[in-house]
Amino acid sequence: MIEWKIANLFATLSNSEMDQQRPNGAIVVRAEWQVTGRDQNITASVVGVQEFVYDPATDFTPYWELTEPQVLSWVHAAMGDQRQAYEDMVRQQIAQKKAEPLNLPLPWHQAQVIQEVVVAPAGNDTLIGGNGNDSLGGLE
Repeated sequence: MIEWKIANLFATLSNSEMDQQRPNGAIVVRAEWQVTGRDQNITASVVGVQEFVYDPATDFTPYWELTEPQVLSWVHAAMGDQRQAYEDMVRQQIAQKKAEPLNLPLPWHQAQVIQEVVVAPAGNDTLIGGNGNDSLGGLE
């Protein structure tokens, strides 16, 4: 599964001369993005920055009304074919992680299993666990 997110936005405040073209002042000039892929318990990411140049001929959305899908659409439009390349990088990272050898514990350092002795509730003289030679110590 591939997922795109916006990590940060950077904006400039318009000056008084441009206020008529840029209502509400803040113009997004840069977006930091992250594309993440997940396959079971393996995750890989690529991060990047996309710069924008304001075009007064386009519809303007006030900064506080922007949504992540809207900004992502700008990022994807600006990067063109690179979008697929970034997603492919994430898939390659996941494939590499899957192919990496596992770092297993040394076989001669296996943890010793300690048997747990659990005494049954009162009224029942049965011992659970142990090595079979245990008794309840005087409750026989």
